[in-house]
Amino acid sequence: EHQRVISSVIYSIGYDKYTQTLEIRFNNRHLYQYFSVPERTHSRFMSAFSKGTYFRMNIKDKYRFKRVE
Repeated sequence: EHQRVISSVIYSIGYDKYTQTLEIRFNNRHLYQYFSVPERTHSRFMSAFSKGTYFRMNIKDKYRFKRVE
């Protein structure tokens, strides 16, 4: 289940704690899955003041990913 977030870059964020899969739907509507993302990273992402900055500094290019849509 995705949560809508306030961001100029990211539309919504979903997370499955059992598979540690983070899903990010960007404002351009593309959906990506990031794998083996610790729950702590997801929690910090959700509470970050700037979701775009947190994504660039802590998720992008740090986890294996695939574009879903």
